[in-house]
Amino acid sequence: KSNHPTTTSTSQYSVKKNSPPLGSAPTRPPPPRHFFPVAQPAVPMTRERAPIPEPVEVPKRERMNGPPPGADVKFNIRDRYNDWRGYIAGDGSCYNNVGDVIGYIEGDDAGSVTEDFLGTINADNQVSNALDDVVARLDPGRVTIHTVPDDDLWAEIDNSGCVKAGEDVSYCGQFEGFTFHDMKIITLYLVLIDPNMLNPEG
Repeated sequence: KSNHPTTTSTSQYSVKKNSPPLGSAPTRPPPPRHFFPVAQPAVPMTRERAPIPEPVEVPKRERMNGPPPGADVKFNIRDRYNDWRGYIAGDGSCYNNVGDVIGYIEGDDAGSVTEDFLGTINADNQVSNALDDVVARLDPGRVTIHTVPDDDLWAEIDNSGCVKAGEDVSYCGQFEGFTFHDMKIITLYLVLIDPNMLNPEG
C-alpha cells in the first residue's frame, strides 16, 4: 500500500444544473423586456386627390378706338396702321388702347406702371435708363432720335407728329397734337415707355 493519502478523482469541469447536453444547439436568450411603451409603426393615411379645377377663361378685352369720354388728353397716339394706340394724358400718364396705364412721364423723368424709375432726359438731350446708362440722344434741331453709342438714326418726327424709323425710315405712327416744344416728352415715350412702337412688329 502507498503511503500517500487516498484522493477521489473528480472531473476537471463542473457541469451547471439544467445545462443542455454537450453537443446540442444553444438556446436563444429570452427577448429583453421593455420598461417604456413602444410606439406602433405609423401607418400612412390615404388622402383623396382633389379634383383639378377647370381653367378660368379670361375675357378678352375690347380694343378701344379712342380715349374714354372726359379723358384729359394731351396726345392721341396712332400706330403704323393709323389705328388708335393710346394716349398721353395731361398729367403725364400713358395709356394703351385697352385703357391700361403703361407708364408715367413727369417733367424730364419716366416711370413704369408700378412707379419705378425708368430713366430721364438731361439738359444735353441725352436719355439715360434706370442704370444711368445713356441709351439715346435727341437732336432737337433735326427733330431726330439717335442711338448711343453708335449714333444711328432711331426715329425722326415731322411737324405733324408723324414718326418714321428703321433703315428704310418707314412710317411708325403719329402723335396727334404734337408741337416741337414737346420733343422731350415724345422722346421719353418712344425710348423708355413704348419702344415697341418703333419696331416693325410693334
